[in-house]
This record gives sequence, structure tokens and C-alpha cells, in this order.
Amino acid sequence: VRALAAHWRQFGEAEGEVQVRLPNGDRRWVHHKARRGEAAPDGSVVVYHSGRAITIRKRHEAELVDARIAAEAGRAAAERMNRLKSAFLSNMSHEVRTPLTGILGYADLLSEELDGVHAEFVDHIVRSGHRLLDTLSGVLDLARLEAGEVEPASKIVALSPMLQSVL
Repeated sequence: VRALAAHWRQFGEAEGEVQVRLPNGDRRWVHHKARRGEAAPDGSVVVYHSGRAITIRKRHEAELVDARIAAEAGRAAAERMNRLKSAFLSNMSHEVRTPLTGILGYADLLSEELDGVHAEFVDHIVRSGHRLLDTLSGVLDLARLEAGEVEPASKIVALSPMLQSVL
């Protein structure tokens, strides 16, 4: 209000937003615009003034600021979660792939030593282990794609051998 009054005194006009307190204690925002007019013959000054209620607009502005702050906090949380996911996947690569490779190595050794039903059991272990290793590699490849570290490449694939192995 003081800044508006000072501007009024200096330039004969003022415009600004002021929060006013009503007699019941409520607060309202009002946009004021005033301009000094011609002096009347009796020396009084005509003042052209308009006031417009802007409380709802101010409330919406405050809500937008709050929403932007919440969105920035959400973005920061999402970025943090993405970093944690990347760290987890990187750790999973080491912590799961390394023991799985050891299991597959020992299963391969066992498959050379055993025959009959036991050889079939070991063969199931080897196939399941390779399937798990392929799944892990797929998850890690997907993470690399999401991170923009790998560009997908198109290639021709023979489906018959793949389908036979699946069947």
C-alpha cells in the first residue's frame, strides 16, 4: 500500500494488488488502479479508481505454485528411484550372474560325469540356469535401453529353431 501511495504522489497514478482485511477478519485480494484527473474549480481533485476482486485468482496462483513444488518433489523422487533402480540392476548383475555362472559350470561338470536319470536332472538344472541367465540378461538389457546406453538393432532371426527349443 505504501509503495502504491508513493507512486500515486509522484506520478498521479498507481496500480497494484493489495490484500485487505474485512471487518469480519477475512482477507481478500483487490487489484487497484487509480489515476488523478483534472483539478476542479474549487481545488479538489477528481480521482478515477477501479478495484477488482482477485482473491480467487490469487488462490489459484498459490495452488499452482504448490502443485509445481509438489511436481518438482515428485520428479526428484522419481529421479532418485531411477538411480536406485539402476544401482540395484547393476548390483543384481554381479550378485546374481556370478553365482549362477558358478552353478552352471558345476552342472556342466556333473553332466559329463553322470548318466541316466541323474544326467536328466542335471540337464534340467543346466536348461533352467540358462533360462534364468537369459531372463537376467534381458532385464539388464532393458535397463540399459531405458538408460539410453544401448541402441536397439534390427536383425533377421530364424524362428523355427527358437520355436523348437520352446516347444
